[in-house]
Amino acid sequence: MSPSWFEPWREWAAFLFGIYSVLAYLGLAAYGGALLKTVWLPRWAGWTCIVAGLIAAPLGGLPLFIYIPLWLVSILLLRQRRLSQ
Repeated sequence: MSPSWFEPWREWAAFLFGIYSVLAYLGLAAYGGALLKTVWLPRWAGWTCIVAGLIAAPLGGLPLFIYIPLWLVSILLLRQRRLSQ
């Protein structure tokens, strides 16, 4: 049994996490837009971030999905650096 003060705090934490999720996915879309303006990566990488961010932002309940496009971009950047050496 949890204390009486726990439930309002849990609801507040869930609300804040929902806001964080939406902002994180919108940030991912903005990151993709910035990638489109560079020549570091293929254009499809930027579009992948934009589409993933805009599709997942309204859902807000996919917390670990935010890392998949960023992981992909990181791998592409590391591969490009290795190929240029």
